[in-house]
Amino acid sequence: MLGNTHGVFKALYNGYKNSTGGGECEKGDRGLLWVKGDLCTWVESPEVFKNQEFRSGLIQAMNCPVARDLFFVAVETPDKVHVITYPRSRVFAEVEKEIASLAKPSPE
Repeated sequence: MLGNTHGVFKALYNGYKNSTGGGECEKGDRGLLWVKGDLCTWVESPEVFKNQEFRSGLIQAMNCPVARDLFFVAVETPDKVHVITYPRSRVFAEVEKEIASLAKPSPE
């Protein structure tokens, strides 16, 4: 268990690794993390969202050239959905740092 790393980072890392089979992201990889309360899930494509305006805006944002270096997180609140981005390099660095620390033997 990765206890110290932010839960969203762990979910992004796991969702990404599962969707790509552990490889690098392909052009057009448009997965994102959907968060509602204490629950979150990896969504393979924003095409699943029913609200046309939200879906179109999200697809446009995720297709811009800089989006390849970002993870998208959609946080649903009772009256809105907030979209947050995190640099992929930061997420990978944080998670991999924690994985490395777990691999070190603990001092006795």
